[in-house]
Amino acid sequence: MNSSLWYRTPPCEWKEGLPVGNGVLAGMVCGSIEKERIALNHEWLWRATHRERDVEEKHQHLAEIRRLFFEGKVFESGTLANQRLGGPGGVSGTKNRVGSYQPVGDLFLEFQHGEVSNYRRELNLATGIVTVNYTAGDGSYQREILAHAAMPLLMIRVKSEVPCTFKAALARLEDPECDLSPWMRADAFGFSGTFVEGLQFAAEARVVLKSGNTTPVDGADAALMLTDCSEAVIHVSMAVAIDGGDATGQCRQQLEAGQESWGELLETHVEQHRRVYSRVTIDLGSGREDLPADERLAAWRSGKTDEGLIALYFNFGRYLLQASSLGASVPVNLQGKWNEELKPPWECDLHNDVN
Repeated sequence: MNSSLWYRTPPCEWKEGLPVGNGVLAGMVCGSIEKERIALNHEWLWRATHRERDVEEKHQHLAEIRRLFFEGKVFESGTLANQRLGGPGGVSGTKNRVGSYQPVGDLFLEFQHGEVSNYRRELNLATGIVTVNYTAGDGSYQREILAHAAMPLLMIRVKSEVPCTFKAALARLEDPECDLSPWMRADAFGFSGTFVEGLQFAAEARVVLKSGNTTPVDGADAALMLTDCSEAVIHVSMAVAIDGGDATGQCRQQLEAGQESWGELLETHVEQHRRVYSRVTIDLGSGREDLPADERLAAWRSGKTDEGLIALYFNFGRYLLQASSLGASVPVNLQGKWNEELKPPWECDLHNDVN
């Protein structure tokens, strides 16, 4: 109860997407109809600038700062504190910004549907799965997206009542300070990237079809055309060579570790996700779960009662923290683990306060 965040319409922008994550990997599912975009992030992908900035010990200046303050020399005390205790930036003249948290790229799924009906997108907080459902032409379509709670994989399943054809592609927005090298083969596609500072990263998507076939797309950077398929599973792996290793090789090792079927991987994901999420339950009263979240919020603002919406908000906060920290080795940053910008606000960095 109070664990379903759903909408009748696709989002207008990235921040209205539905997030999935396992602490290491993260994806923002936009849920668009003809061109689905899943924005990809990895916890270790940061611009490697202005690092190794340890400062010298400064505690020995505190006694003099206090003496001046308690003698009533507040201005002198404050000036000395800025000079002696201040970190990078400010009066120091030293650069104080770390390199920004960076997007890995985007997975795009491009369809030719035309007019659709019965659209619904939903994030089930209790399972960590995003679903997108709609009817187009002669049949219904469904996409399921999750970040596996126990494995370094994002997983996407596309199902349709009638065989369909669509393009799957990995891309990254233009960045003059990152050299991108795309590639593709019969059942997989991806790219490796290198920032000017030397840090390397990679992303790879591997396709498993129940029927139909795949073909590399001529002229595309990293894309396959999936033809006449009624069910396709796409595994996405990402890696960052933080210790100078082989990011592309790490991607492939991670993909090789996830050879089970969709059903088997789904079962282990839900089990591990629920192991944490189900530790807390809250019941504040009844709610309008039959309405999408945006309509519930609008009704709340107009003065209508919906205690369940408060519980849903509470659960969404728990979900976001779990999805951005559960298997993480890097603390949650200002936006959890989700970022689409090369220059995000405040570098999307790590703060001691809570936003």
